[in-house]
This record gives sequence, structure tokens and C-alpha cells, in this order.
Amino acid sequence: MMASTFDVAMNWLVGVEGGFSADPDDPGNWSGGELRGTRYGISAARYPDLDIASMTLEQAKVLYRRDYWGRYRCGELPAPLGVALFDAVVQHSPRQAIRLLQDAVGAATDGLLGPATLAAANDADRHLAARLFLRNRLGYYHRIMVRRRSLEKFLRGWFDRVLRLEAFLIHHQLMEARYD
Repeated sequence: MMASTFDVAMNWLVGVEGGFSADPDDPGNWSGGELRGTRYGISAARYPDLDIASMTLEQAKVLYRRDYWGRYRCGELPAPLGVALFDAVVQHSPRQAIRLLQDAVGAATDGLLGPATLAAANDADRHLAARLFLRNRLGYYHRIMVRRRSLEKFLRGWFDRVLRLEAFLIHHQLMEARYD
């Protein structure tokens, strides 16, 4: 059975996000003044009513398909851009992630993924646009760190994530027939 683009994106995300983390320096691990953590990239800050520590991978997949993949129309983009946007909306604010994508495909940077952005993404060279999008993310991480020096310890990991995602997308570019 061929993997869907969502399945490919989830395999990437679970591999990079991993299991449970409760780093007190990560703002996403806090909810209501309590350190509650992140599992599979699902954060207490985004889901304050969930028992993050006990969440299963299947529960995380349901949330990701509904609240990220579907909501931000990742499956309507060419595969490498859809996977890259999915990773970005998980890690950044969705509007910021969409702005970075819009800049990469030459669309107006309003942070809304509408028909004009979809058209620009579908008309772009999808592999070049994916690389430009990832480069935009590297610049965004640097700007975050400059504004909030307390997050500097995460910069190397953030850069590593983007560079590993680029390698992942290049690998899957060679097997594009597997995408739905």
C-alpha cells in the first residue's frame, strides 16, 4: 500500500518531535502556569485540556490531521510544500508559517492560505519553492533568537530540523509517485 502524503508528513514529524518533553525553557510546555509538556509535538500551550503525558500516537495523529493538515490545507499543496507547511504550522504560529510559504511562492504575504496562495504554490517549481520556504524558516528562527535571547539554546536544533527536513524532501522527491 502506498503511503499518503499525510502519512509521509506524520512519519517526518514524529521522527523529529519524538516523545514526551517537559523543558521548562520551552514556552509551549506550559499551560495555566503549570509545566505540562509536549508529546509528539502536541503542546500543553495549544491543548491545555489534554493529558499530554498520556497521549497516544494515534490520538496525536487525529489532532494533526484535523487541526493542522486539514485546517491549513496542506494536502492541497504540491507534496514537498504541503509537508514543509505542515511542519511549519506545528512549530510556528500558523499565520507566520503561511507568510513564510507565501513569500517563497511569490504570493501576497497576508498569512491566509486562500485561492491566490494555492494557485501561486501550484504554479511554482515545487522543489525550488520548498527550498525557499525552508530558507525563510531559517531566517525566521534567527529573528526569534535575536528578539528572545533566552531561546538561543534552541537555535541549533531549529536549524538542524530545517536542514534535515530539506534532506527528507529531497529523498522523497525521488519517490514522488508514492504521494497521493
